[in-house]
Amino acid sequence: MFAGIIFNNSGLKAQDKIVRTNKDTVLAKVIEMTSDKIRFRRYGMKTGPILEIYKNQVSKIIYENGSELEIIYDSYYVSPDLLVHPPKNVFKVDFISPFLNHVTIGYERLIKSGLNLDLKGGLIGFRISEGIDYAEGFLVKVGVKYIWTTQAISRGLKYTHPFNGKYVKPELVYSHFKTFGQKGQILYNNYALCINFGNQYIFWDVLTLDYYVGLGYGLQYSDYDATSTYDRNDIDLNYLHSHFYFGKKLPIVLNGGATIGLIF
Repeated sequence: MFAGIIFNNSGLKAQDKIVRTNKDTVLAKVIEMTSDKIRFRRYGMKTGPILEIYKNQVSKIIYENGSELEIIYDSYYVSPDLLVHPPKNVFKVDFISPFLNHVTIGYERLIKSGLNLDLKGGLIGFRISEGIDYAEGFLVKVGVKYIWTTQAISRGLKYTHPFNGKYVKPELVYSHFKTFGQKGQILYNNYALCINFGNQYIFWDVLTLDYYVGLGYGLQYSDYDATSTYDRNDIDLNYLHSHFYFGKKLPIVLNGGATIGLIF
C-alpha cells in the first residue's frame, strides 16, 4: 500500500503536515491510518471533529518531530469498503405510449461495461387517441445497447456508470394485433429491424430518463384477402403501435420512444 519512510530530523515542528498530491498542505494532528484513509483533526482542535482524506490524494505526511512518511499508493488496489458496485437493472415505463393507445414497460440489464440488454413489452387494447383506430394485441422489442458511458465520482474515486450516456441500439421489433372496421376483423403481424440512437440520463443515482429515435426495415402480414389496389392500400397501415411503417412499396420503418426508469 505504501513503501518508504523517510526520516528527516531537520528540526521539531509544532504540528503534523499532510501534503496532498496537488501540493496543498493541511496542518493537522494525524490520529489513524487505515488501508485507504488518513484520519486527522485540524491543528489546534484537540476535541474537534475527526476528518478523513483518501491516501490516493496524499503524497506524504510530515510529522511534528520532523520525520516524513511518503505515501506510495497502489492505484490498482481498492479496499473492499471502497469498491463501487454499480446497479445492474432498470425498470422502465414509456410515458408517451398511453397517448398512442398502448402501454409499454421495459427492463434494462447490465451485461458488461458499455453493453446492456434492453427489453420492452407492450399491451395494445384501449383508445385514448381517437385519431388512431382501435386495436387489440401486444408488442415486443429486444435490443442491445452499446453505450458511450460517462464517468462519475464516488468516495474520492472515479467510476463509470453503466446506464448513463449516449448509445446506439440494434433492435428487433414485433407487434401482433387485430383491428375492427368496415372490412371486419383483420389480424396483423409486423416485423422490423431498427438501428436506434439515443441518450440516457441519470438523476440522483436512482432515476433514468431515456429517449431515442431509429430507422430500419420492416415487413407486414395480414389475414385479409385484398381484392383490389384500393383494398391493399387501405390495409397498408402506417402506425403499428410498435413503430411507424411506410408501406410495402417502401418498407422503411421509423422507431422511437421516451422512458423514465427506476435503477435497482
